[in-house]
Amino acid sequence: MRMRLRLACAAGAVAAGTGTGLVTTGAQPTPPPSCTVTVTAVSPAIVHRGDAVTVSGSGFTCGGAAGAPPIVTVAGHPVALTGGATDSSLVVDATDAEGGVQVTAHDQGCHSCPAPTPSNDDHLLLAVPTVASATLTTQESGHLTVTGSGLDLGGHLAGVDAAACGQDLSAADHSDTAVTLAAPGQFCQGPLTLRLSAYTDTERDATTRWSGPAGRLDTAMVAGALSPAHAVAGEAVRVTGSGFGAGGTVRLAGRPVPSTWFDRAVEITPEPDSVSGEVELVRFDGRHLDAGRLAVDPTATNRPGPRPAPVPAAPRIPPTPPPGPQAPAPTPHPELALRPAQTTGLPGHDVPFTITLTAGGAPLAGAAVDLAFARVPASDASVTPALGLTDPDGRILGLLHLSRRPGDHVIVARAGRSSAQVTVAACCHPPVPPAAGRLSADETGREPTQRGPLLAALCACLVLFLSGFTLNLMTGPRKR
Repeated sequence: MRMRLRLACAAGAVAAGTGTGLVTTGAQPTPPPSCTVTVTAVSPAIVHRGDAVTVSGSGFTCGGAAGAPPIVTVAGHPVALTGGATDSSLVVDATDAEGGVQVTAHDQGCHSCPAPTPSNDDHLLLAVPTVASATLTTQESGHLTVTGSGLDLGGHLAGVDAAACGQDLSAADHSDTAVTLAAPGQFCQGPLTLRLSAYTDTERDATTRWSGPAGRLDTAMVAGALSPAHAVAGEAVRVTGSGFGAGGTVRLAGRPVPSTWFDRAVEITPEPDSVSGEVELVRFDGRHLDAGRLAVDPTATNRPGPRPAPVPAAPRIPPTPPPGPQAPAPTPHPELALRPAQTTGLPGHDVPFTITLTAGGAPLAGAAVDLAFARVPASDASVTPALGLTDPDGRILGLLHLSRRPGDHVIVARAGRSSAQVTVAACCHPPVPPAAGRLSADETGREPTQRGPLLAALCACLVLFLSGFTLNLMTGPRKR
């Protein structure tokens, strides 16, 4: 009897549970997913310590459901928030840490989430490099080295170059503490700017550029041998080299002498009272350079010693000289011509030119010709080559790079005692076409026939003929 009562109670309990739903079976319901945090940009990517950095993305506050402000780390080091954060943007203060930026948020609505949700760390925050400020001196087309620290941007360097005197300078070598640059090919004196390019993400898909002052560039003077090493008063002496700049003074044995300055040559003219001694070049900025010793030979009228008394010449009749070989013809004077392809051009563009050196109409091959600017709008203009040798046809083909600043470029070519000068203008507009109405060749290539003057001459002759005929009729003899 008791056994039957227990079975009946158990069956009733099962039936009661099935009817009221107090007992459940099967899978539990899925908890809501946690929010997704993503970083899409970090700006700026190269910063000093204490700079404000903006991090952009999504899910920073889990759509407003976060229970606390997000946590931001750089390479695992926490950084402080500046002000509040929105779901898509926040601002932090930069520290010395550099590397991947990560944002972590805790979704308060996700009760089953055991830990906060971190974002990706693909975007980088890098430290500004330290560059030593100094005056770097090197010769034209030489090399100079910029020193500092952090120049490889933590191993994320994508490229490096520099700029000075309006020209881009390529890098020959670089490391974390030094960058070696190629110097300009002409005189340059001005500030130097170092430019670095860095990857801004770990996948190296994007880059950013940074530039900063790197001191000052100054072209050094370099001088070769004097030519000639012996000269008389009034004879031109040339010092070839580079880095002479826009002008200066020359001292011979401590006394100033007349001089003409070019970027790659200096011409000296000893005076009648000049004596032999050391030649010192003093550039316009005060830099000095010893260029060697010049021997000044006395002229025939200035040689020391007593003059012999004049001896009276006895009158005599010179004999007739026998016929002999004729004296050789005098050597023709070399002629130098400098012809640009055009006399005007757009600023920053190139203008080809041709140099021709002849003597008596025949080309002079293997002759040295020096080129320099007599006037130029800015220092970014250049002429190539600055010193060249003529080919078998007596020619040198060169290229003038016009300055970005409009103005006249006056080039002087010198070969021995011969010289030529030409002016090429850098202007902001193309050359003006010929004025309308000017006679020009027709489509067949022949010059048009000028019929107006011919017809006028014929009419004048006809008028004179008729006038004379009428006058003869009026004044001639009449028949009775």
